[in-house]
Amino acid sequence: MRGQSNGLRWSPDGSTLGFLSSEGRVSTDDALFVVPAAGGEARAFMPGYEGSVDWFDWAHDGKSLLVSAVEHEASALLRVAVSGGSSEPILPEQLRGHGYIGEQISYSADRKTLAVVRSSGEQPAEVWTGTAASLRRRTSFNADVEQWATGRVERLSWVGAEGIEISGLLVYPAGYTPGKRYPLVLHIHGGPTWFWSDHFYASWHDWAQYLASHGYAVLLPNPHGSAGRGAAFADSTLDDYGGKELTDDLFGVDQVIAMGVADPDRLGVGGWSHGGYLAAWAISQTDRFKAAVMGAGMSNLISDQGQNDIPRCNDQYFSKRTYEDPDLFMQRSPITYVQNIKTPVLILHGGADERVNPMQGREFYIALRLLGLPCMLVTYPREGHHIEERKHQTDLLRRVLDWYDRYLKGPSRQA
Repeated sequence: MRGQSNGLRWSPDGSTLGFLSSEGRVSTDDALFVVPAAGGEARAFMPGYEGSVDWFDWAHDGKSLLVSAVEHEASALLRVAVSGGSSEPILPEQLRGHGYIGEQISYSADRKTLAVVRSSGEQPAEVWTGTAASLRRRTSFNADVEQWATGRVERLSWVGAEGIEISGLLVYPAGYTPGKRYPLVLHIHGGPTWFWSDHFYASWHDWAQYLASHGYAVLLPNPHGSAGRGAAFADSTLDDYGGKELTDDLFGVDQVIAMGVADPDRLGVGGWSHGGYLAAWAISQTDRFKAAVMGAGMSNLISDQGQNDIPRCNDQYFSKRTYEDPDLFMQRSPITYVQNIKTPVLILHGGADERVNPMQGREFYIALRLLGLPCMLVTYPREGHHIEERKHQTDLLRRVLDWYDRYLKGPSRQA
Protein backbone atom coordinates (compact mmCIF):
# COMPACT_ATOMS: atom_id res chain seq x y z
CA MET A 1 0.00 0.00 0.00
CA ARG A 2 1.42 3.36 -0.99
CA GLY A 3 0.19 6.94 -1.05
CA GLN A 4 -3.11 8.29 0.15
CA SER A 5 -6.28 6.29 0.78
CA ASN A 6 -9.94 7.07 0.23
CA GLY A 7 -13.43 5.57 -0.04
CA LEU A 8 -13.40 4.10 3.47
CA ARG A 9 -16.39 1.76 4.09
CA TRP A 10 -17.36 -0.48 7.00
CA SER A 11 -18.51 -4.04 6.50
CA PRO A 12 -22.14 -4.63 7.63
CA ASP A 13 -21.03 -6.35 10.85
CA GLY A 14 -18.47 -3.64 11.65
CA SER A 15 -15.54 -6.05 11.76
CA THR A 16 -13.70 -4.92 8.62
CA LEU A 17 -12.85 -1.73 6.80
CA GLY A 18 -12.44 -1.46 3.05
CA PHE A 19 -10.67 1.38 1.26
CA LEU A 20 -8.89 2.31 -1.96
CA SER A 21 -5.16 2.90 -2.13
CA SER A 22 -2.19 2.05 -4.36
CA GLU A 23 -0.78 -1.42 -4.87
CA GLY A 24 2.30 -0.26 -6.77
CA ARG A 25 4.89 2.51 -6.66
CA VAL A 26 2.75 5.15 -8.31
CA SER A 27 0.02 6.70 -6.15
CA THR A 28 -3.21 5.79 -7.95
CA ASP A 29 -5.89 5.06 -5.31
CA ASP A 30 -7.39 2.39 -7.56
CA ALA A 31 -6.63 -0.84 -5.68
CA LEU A 32 -8.99 -2.30 -3.09
CA PHE A 33 -7.70 -3.08 0.42
CA VAL A 34 -9.32 -4.48 3.55
CA VAL A 35 -8.13 -4.26 7.16
CA PRO A 36 -9.59 -5.62 10.43
CA ALA A 37 -11.36 -2.90 12.37
CA ALA A 38 -9.60 -4.09 15.53
CA GLY A 39 -6.22 -3.42 13.94
CA GLY A 40 -3.69 -5.30 11.87
CA GLU A 41 -2.14 -5.27 8.44
CA ALA A 42 -4.11 -4.09 5.45
CA ARG A 43 -4.16 -6.55 2.57
CA ALA A 44 -4.93 -6.15 -1.09
CA PHE A 45 -8.37 -7.61 -1.68
CA MET A 46 -7.81 -8.28 -5.40
CA PRO A 47 -4.00 -8.65 -5.58
CA GLY A 48 -2.56 -8.29 -9.05
CA TYR A 49 -5.89 -7.23 -10.54
CA GLU A 50 -5.31 -5.93 -14.07
CA GLY A 51 -7.77 -3.10 -13.84
CA SER A 52 -8.52 0.01 -11.80
CA VAL A 53 -11.17 0.10 -9.07
CA ASP A 54 -13.33 3.24 -9.17
CA TRP A 55 -15.89 2.38 -6.48
CA PHE A 56 -16.86 -0.43 -4.11
CA ASP A 57 -19.39 -1.25 -1.43
CA TRP A 58 -20.22 -4.21 0.76
CA ALA A 59 -23.05 -6.51 -0.22
CA HIS A 60 -25.97 -6.53 2.20
CA ASP A 61 -24.95 -9.85 3.77
CA GLY A 62 -21.28 -8.90 4.03
CA LYS A 63 -20.20 -12.01 2.14
CA SER A 64 -19.10 -10.16 -0.98
CA LEU A 65 -18.06 -6.75 -2.26
CA LEU A 66 -19.64 -4.95 -5.19
CA VAL A 67 -16.90 -3.39 -7.29
CA SER A 68 -17.00 -0.92 -10.17
CA ALA A 69 -13.74 -0.97 -12.11
CA VAL A 70 -12.21 -0.12 -15.46
CA GLU A 71 -10.49 -2.79 -17.53
CA HIS A 72 -8.68 -1.16 -20.43
CA GLU A 73 -11.26 1.35 -21.72
CA ALA A 74 -14.53 -0.15 -20.47
CA SER A 75 -16.29 -0.41 -17.12
CA ALA A 76 -16.75 -3.69 -15.28
CA LEU A 77 -19.20 -4.25 -12.44
CA LEU A 78 -18.19 -7.23 -10.32
CA ARG A 79 -19.30 -9.17 -7.29
CA VAL A 80 -16.20 -10.38 -5.42
CA ALA A 81 -16.49 -12.99 -2.68
CA VAL A 82 -14.93 -12.08 0.66
CA SER A 83 -13.93 -15.72 1.09
CA GLY A 84 -11.56 -16.73 -1.67
CA GLY A 85 -11.79 -13.55 -3.74
CA SER A 86 -13.57 -15.15 -6.70
CA SER A 87 -15.42 -12.64 -8.85
CA GLU A 88 -18.31 -12.65 -11.28
CA PRO A 89 -19.40 -9.90 -13.68
CA ILE A 90 -22.83 -8.46 -12.89
CA LEU A 91 -23.24 -5.92 -15.67
CA PRO A 92 -25.90 -7.01 -18.15
CA GLU A 93 -24.42 -8.74 -21.17
CA GLN A 94 -25.38 -5.92 -23.56
CA LEU A 95 -23.36 -3.39 -21.54
CA ARG A 96 -20.17 -5.40 -21.02
CA GLY A 97 -17.02 -4.34 -22.80
CA HIS A 98 -18.05 -0.77 -23.54
CA GLY A 99 -19.31 2.32 -21.76
CA TYR A 100 -18.20 3.93 -18.52
CA ILE A 101 -19.84 3.96 -15.08
CA GLY A 102 -17.12 5.01 -12.65
CA GLU A 103 -18.18 6.07 -9.15
CA GLN A 104 -21.78 7.02 -9.90
CA ILE A 105 -23.50 3.95 -8.41
CA SER A 106 -26.30 3.60 -5.88
CA TYR A 107 -27.98 0.42 -4.58
CA SER A 108 -31.33 -0.10 -2.92
CA ALA A 109 -31.23 -1.27 0.71
CA ASP A 110 -31.74 -4.90 -0.30
CA ARG A 111 -29.05 -4.61 -3.02
CA LYS A 112 -31.46 -5.97 -5.64
CA THR A 113 -31.85 -2.73 -7.61
CA LEU A 114 -29.11 -0.36 -8.70
CA ALA A 115 -28.85 3.04 -10.32
CA VAL A 116 -25.81 4.15 -12.30
CA VAL A 117 -24.72 7.16 -14.30
CA ARG A 118 -23.45 5.66 -17.52
CA SER A 119 -21.99 7.14 -20.67
CA SER A 120 -20.18 5.85 -23.75
CA GLY A 121 -18.04 7.31 -26.49
CA GLU A 122 -21.16 8.18 -28.49
CA GLN A 123 -23.64 8.85 -25.66
CA PRO A 124 -23.39 11.50 -22.90
CA ALA A 125 -24.05 10.54 -19.29
CA GLU A 126 -27.58 9.42 -18.38
CA VAL A 127 -29.15 7.58 -15.44
CA TRP A 128 -29.75 3.85 -15.82
CA THR A 129 -31.62 1.69 -13.28
CA GLY A 130 -32.65 -1.93 -12.89
CA THR A 131 -31.22 -5.23 -11.76
CA ALA A 132 -27.86 -6.76 -12.49
CA ALA A 133 -29.54 -8.77 -15.25
CA SER A 134 -31.26 -5.84 -16.92
CA LEU A 135 -30.48 -2.13 -16.84
CA ARG A 136 -32.58 0.46 -18.67
CA ARG A 137 -31.83 4.06 -19.48
CA ARG A 138 -34.20 6.30 -17.51
CA THR A 139 -33.25 9.89 -18.43
CA SER A 140 -32.74 12.08 -21.48
CA PHE A 141 -30.83 14.99 -19.99
CA ASN A 142 -28.71 15.30 -23.14
CA ALA A 143 -31.36 14.74 -25.80
CA ASP A 144 -30.15 17.80 -27.73
CA VAL A 145 -26.66 16.30 -28.02
CA GLU A 146 -28.13 13.34 -29.87
CA GLN A 147 -28.89 15.74 -32.72
CA TRP A 148 -25.24 16.77 -33.05
CA ALA A 149 -22.95 15.49 -35.79
CA THR A 150 -20.63 13.27 -33.75
CA GLY A 151 -18.14 10.58 -34.64
CA ARG A 152 -18.32 6.82 -34.32
CA VAL A 153 -16.00 5.46 -31.61
CA GLU A 154 -14.01 2.25 -32.00
CA ARG A 155 -11.66 0.49 -29.61
CA LEU A 156 -8.27 -0.22 -31.17
CA SER A 157 -5.27 -2.27 -30.10
CA TRP A 158 -1.76 -2.36 -31.49
CA VAL A 159 1.71 -3.57 -30.55
CA GLY A 160 3.61 -0.89 -28.63
CA ALA A 161 6.96 -0.58 -26.90
CA GLU A 162 8.62 -3.83 -25.80
CA GLY A 163 6.05 -5.82 -27.80
CA ILE A 164 3.25 -5.08 -25.33
CA GLU A 165 -0.31 -4.75 -26.61
CA ILE A 166 -1.55 -1.19 -26.24
CA SER A 167 -5.15 -0.10 -26.61
CA GLY A 168 -7.13 3.08 -27.00
CA LEU A 169 -10.08 4.66 -28.73
CA LEU A 170 -10.41 6.05 -32.23
CA VAL A 171 -13.07 8.69 -32.76
CA TYR A 172 -13.94 8.88 -36.45
CA PRO A 173 -14.82 12.20 -38.08
CA ALA A 174 -18.54 12.89 -38.19
CA GLY A 175 -19.87 11.74 -41.54
CA TYR A 176 -16.79 9.60 -42.14
CA THR A 177 -16.37 8.41 -45.73
CA PRO A 178 -14.40 5.14 -46.12
CA GLY A 179 -11.44 5.59 -48.44
CA LYS A 180 -10.96 9.23 -47.56
CA ARG A 181 -8.06 10.28 -45.34
CA TYR A 182 -8.62 12.87 -42.63
CA PRO A 183 -6.43 15.03 -40.40
CA LEU A 184 -5.69 13.15 -37.19
CA VAL A 185 -5.16 14.61 -33.71
CA LEU A 186 -3.31 12.46 -31.19
CA HIS A 187 -4.97 13.53 -27.93
CA ILE A 188 -2.86 12.43 -24.95
CA HIS A 189 -4.38 11.99 -21.50
CA GLY A 190 -3.07 13.53 -18.30
CA GLY A 191 -1.88 11.83 -15.18
CA PRO A 192 0.23 10.16 -16.45
CA THR A 193 -1.53 7.48 -14.43
CA TRP A 194 -4.96 8.20 -15.84
CA PHE A 195 -6.77 6.69 -18.82
CA TRP A 196 -9.20 7.34 -21.65
CA SER A 197 -12.33 5.31 -20.97
CA ASP A 198 -15.26 4.63 -23.28
CA HIS A 199 -16.78 7.96 -22.30
CA PHE A 200 -18.34 10.93 -24.14
CA TYR A 201 -15.57 13.50 -24.67
CA ALA A 202 -16.76 16.97 -25.56
CA SER A 203 -15.54 19.53 -23.03
CA TRP A 204 -12.80 22.15 -22.62
CA HIS A 205 -10.50 19.34 -21.47
CA ASP A 206 -11.73 16.52 -23.70
CA TRP A 207 -11.81 17.58 -27.34
CA ALA A 208 -12.48 14.34 -29.18
CA GLN A 209 -16.12 14.70 -30.24
CA TYR A 210 -15.72 18.48 -30.64
CA LEU A 211 -12.91 17.92 -33.13
CA ALA A 212 -14.71 14.99 -34.76
CA SER A 213 -17.71 17.23 -35.43
CA HIS A 214 -15.35 19.50 -37.38
CA GLY A 215 -13.85 16.83 -39.60
CA TYR A 216 -11.00 15.36 -37.52
CA ALA A 217 -10.15 11.82 -36.55
CA VAL A 218 -8.95 11.68 -32.94
CA LEU A 219 -6.82 8.95 -31.36
CA LEU A 220 -7.09 8.50 -27.57
CA PRO A 221 -4.32 6.06 -26.57
CA ASN A 222 -3.68 4.41 -23.19
CA PRO A 223 0.09 3.83 -23.30
CA HIS A 224 2.49 2.43 -20.73
CA GLY A 225 1.93 4.14 -17.38
CA SER A 226 -1.84 4.45 -17.82
CA ALA A 227 -4.41 3.25 -15.30
CA GLY A 228 -6.95 0.57 -16.18
CA ARG A 229 -4.44 -2.29 -16.43
CA GLY A 230 -3.14 -2.78 -12.92
CA ALA A 231 -0.21 -1.62 -10.82
CA ALA A 232 2.58 -3.21 -12.88
CA PHE A 233 1.47 -1.41 -16.03
CA ALA A 234 1.11 1.90 -14.16
CA ASP A 235 4.64 1.48 -12.77
CA SER A 236 6.18 0.48 -16.10
CA THR A 237 7.55 3.94 -16.96
CA LEU A 238 9.95 4.15 -14.01
CA ASP A 239 13.04 6.10 -15.16
CA ASP A 240 11.52 6.22 -18.65
CA TYR A 241 9.21 9.21 -18.33
CA GLY A 242 7.78 9.97 -21.76
CA GLY A 243 9.78 7.15 -23.36
CA LYS A 244 7.61 4.08 -23.85
CA GLU A 245 4.55 6.36 -23.72
CA LEU A 246 5.60 8.26 -26.82
CA THR A 247 6.61 5.07 -28.63
CA ASP A 248 3.20 3.55 -27.89
CA ASP A 249 1.42 6.69 -29.07
CA LEU A 250 3.37 6.94 -32.32
CA PHE A 251 2.73 3.26 -33.10
CA GLY A 252 -0.96 3.98 -32.52
CA VAL A 253 -0.79 6.83 -35.03
CA ASP A 254 0.86 4.43 -37.49
CA GLN A 255 -2.05 2.03 -36.97
CA VAL A 256 -4.64 4.68 -37.87
CA ILE A 257 -2.63 5.64 -40.94
CA ALA A 258 -2.41 1.97 -41.99
CA MET A 259 -6.20 1.73 -41.62
CA GLY A 260 -6.53 4.39 -44.31
CA VAL A 261 -8.23 6.83 -41.92
CA ALA A 262 -5.46 9.32 -41.11
CA ASP A 263 -3.52 11.49 -43.54
CA PRO A 264 0.18 11.11 -42.59
CA ASP A 265 0.84 14.67 -43.78
CA ARG A 266 -1.81 16.19 -41.48
CA LEU A 267 -1.04 15.00 -37.96
CA GLY A 268 -1.63 17.05 -34.83
CA VAL A 269 -0.91 16.38 -31.17
CA GLY A 270 -2.20 17.87 -27.93
CA GLY A 271 -3.26 17.32 -24.36
CA TRP A 272 -3.64 18.80 -20.89
CA SER A 273 -1.35 18.53 -17.84
CA HIS A 274 0.82 15.44 -18.44
CA GLY A 275 -0.83 15.32 -21.87
CA GLY A 276 0.47 18.85 -22.46
CA TYR A 277 3.93 17.76 -21.34
CA LEU A 278 3.88 14.75 -23.65
CA ALA A 279 2.69 16.88 -26.58
CA ALA A 280 5.69 19.18 -26.04
CA TRP A 281 7.96 16.16 -25.58
CA ALA A 282 6.64 14.59 -28.79
CA ILE A 283 7.43 17.59 -30.98
CA SER A 284 10.90 17.83 -29.45
CA GLN A 285 11.57 14.23 -30.51
CA THR A 286 9.88 14.03 -33.93
CA ASP A 287 8.83 16.40 -36.69
CA ARG A 288 5.84 14.26 -37.76
CA PHE A 289 3.30 16.62 -36.23
CA LYS A 290 2.26 19.77 -38.09
CA ALA A 291 0.45 21.38 -35.13
CA ALA A 292 0.59 20.99 -31.35
CA VAL A 293 -1.45 22.18 -28.38
CA MET A 294 0.35 22.21 -25.03
CA GLY A 295 -2.27 22.60 -22.28
CA ALA A 296 -0.95 23.23 -18.75
CA GLY A 297 2.11 21.11 -19.54
CA MET A 298 5.54 20.93 -17.95
CA SER A 299 8.45 22.05 -20.10
CA ASN A 300 11.22 21.78 -17.49
CA LEU A 301 11.03 19.00 -14.91
CA ILE A 302 13.67 20.66 -12.73
CA SER A 303 11.96 24.02 -12.37
CA ASP A 304 8.57 22.28 -12.15
CA GLN A 305 9.80 20.44 -9.06
CA GLY A 306 10.08 23.71 -7.17
CA GLN A 307 6.88 25.24 -8.55
CA ASN A 308 4.12 22.64 -8.28
CA ASP A 309 1.85 21.93 -5.30
CA ILE A 310 2.69 18.19 -5.09
CA PRO A 311 6.51 18.11 -5.32
CA ARG A 312 6.71 14.34 -4.73
CA CYS A 313 4.63 13.65 -7.82
CA ASN A 314 7.50 13.71 -10.32
CA ASP A 315 9.81 11.73 -8.04
CA GLN A 316 7.57 8.64 -8.05
CA TYR A 317 8.36 8.14 -11.75
CA PHE A 318 12.13 8.13 -11.19
CA SER A 319 14.32 5.94 -8.98
CA LYS A 320 16.19 9.02 -7.71
CA ARG A 321 14.83 12.33 -6.56
CA THR A 322 15.07 15.44 -8.69
CA TYR A 323 18.03 17.02 -6.95
CA GLU A 324 19.90 13.74 -6.52
CA ASP A 325 20.12 13.21 -10.28
CA PRO A 326 18.99 16.38 -12.07
CA ASP A 327 20.51 15.21 -15.35
CA LEU A 328 17.94 12.42 -15.64
CA PHE A 329 15.11 14.92 -15.22
CA MET A 330 16.61 17.33 -17.75
CA GLN A 331 17.01 14.47 -20.23
CA ARG A 332 13.21 14.08 -20.16
CA SER A 333 12.40 17.81 -20.31
CA PRO A 334 11.10 19.24 -23.61
CA ILE A 335 13.02 22.50 -23.00
CA THR A 336 16.30 20.57 -23.37
CA TYR A 337 15.49 19.77 -27.01
CA VAL A 338 13.58 22.90 -27.94
CA GLN A 339 16.05 23.66 -30.72
CA ASN A 340 14.79 20.52 -32.52
CA ILE A 341 11.19 21.72 -32.75
CA LYS A 342 9.67 22.59 -36.11
CA THR A 343 5.98 22.28 -35.11
CA PRO A 344 3.75 25.34 -34.49
CA VAL A 345 2.69 25.31 -30.82
CA LEU A 346 -0.35 26.75 -29.06
CA ILE A 347 0.32 26.99 -25.30
CA LEU A 348 -2.69 27.27 -22.96
CA HIS A 349 -2.57 27.74 -19.20
CA GLY A 350 -4.58 28.83 -16.19
CA GLY A 351 -3.06 32.00 -14.78
CA ALA A 352 -3.47 30.79 -11.17
CA ASP A 353 -2.49 27.15 -11.75
CA GLU A 354 -0.71 25.70 -8.71
CA ARG A 355 -0.46 22.12 -10.03
CA VAL A 356 1.58 23.11 -13.10
CA ASN A 357 2.81 26.65 -12.70
CA PRO A 358 2.05 28.93 -15.69
CA MET A 359 5.77 29.72 -15.84
CA GLN A 360 6.20 26.25 -17.34
CA GLY A 361 4.28 27.38 -20.39
CA ARG A 362 5.93 30.80 -20.42
CA GLU A 363 9.42 29.28 -20.29
CA PHE A 364 8.62 27.14 -23.31
CA TYR A 365 7.00 30.04 -25.14
CA ILE A 366 10.01 32.34 -24.64
CA ALA A 367 12.38 29.65 -25.94
CA LEU A 368 10.22 29.07 -29.02
CA ARG A 369 9.96 32.81 -29.71
CA LEU A 370 13.73 33.30 -29.41
CA LEU A 371 14.18 30.51 -31.94
CA GLY A 372 11.71 32.18 -34.32
CA LEU A 373 9.17 29.35 -34.22
CA PRO A 374 5.42 29.92 -34.74
CA CYS A 375 3.77 29.83 -31.33
CA MET A 376 1.10 31.47 -29.20
CA LEU A 377 0.70 31.69 -25.41
CA VAL A 378 -2.74 32.18 -23.85
CA THR A 379 -3.26 32.39 -20.08
CA TYR A 380 -6.68 32.53 -18.48
CA PRO A 381 -6.98 34.84 -15.45
CA ARG A 382 -8.27 33.40 -12.16
CA GLU A 383 -8.08 29.84 -13.52
CA GLY A 384 -6.25 27.02 -11.80
CA HIS A 385 -5.31 23.66 -13.27
CA HIS A 386 -8.90 23.24 -14.45
CA ILE A 387 -10.55 25.89 -16.60
CA GLU A 388 -13.87 26.62 -14.89
CA GLU A 389 -15.34 29.85 -16.29
CA ARG A 390 -17.70 29.27 -19.18
CA LYS A 391 -16.34 32.02 -21.42
CA HIS A 392 -12.81 30.75 -20.88
CA GLN A 393 -13.87 27.22 -21.77
CA THR A 394 -15.49 28.27 -25.05
CA ASP A 395 -12.53 30.52 -25.88
CA LEU A 396 -10.15 27.61 -25.28
CA LEU A 397 -12.10 25.26 -27.55
CA ARG A 398 -12.26 27.82 -30.34
CA ARG A 399 -8.52 28.42 -30.12
CA VAL A 400 -7.77 24.70 -30.20
CA LEU A 401 -9.92 24.22 -33.29
CA ASP A 402 -8.57 27.35 -35.01
CA TRP A 403 -4.98 26.23 -34.40
CA TYR A 404 -5.50 22.79 -35.85
CA ASP A 405 -7.52 24.22 -38.75
CA ARG A 406 -4.73 26.67 -39.56
CA TYR A 407 -2.05 24.03 -39.85
CA LEU A 408 -3.84 20.75 -40.64
CA LYS A 409 -6.72 21.59 -42.95
CA GLY A 410 -5.79 21.27 -46.57
CA PRO A 411 -6.67 19.27 -49.65
CA SER A 412 -7.94 15.84 -48.61
CA ARG A 413 -6.18 12.76 -49.94
CA GLN A 414 -7.60 9.42 -51.03
CA ALA A 415 -6.36 6.22 -49.42
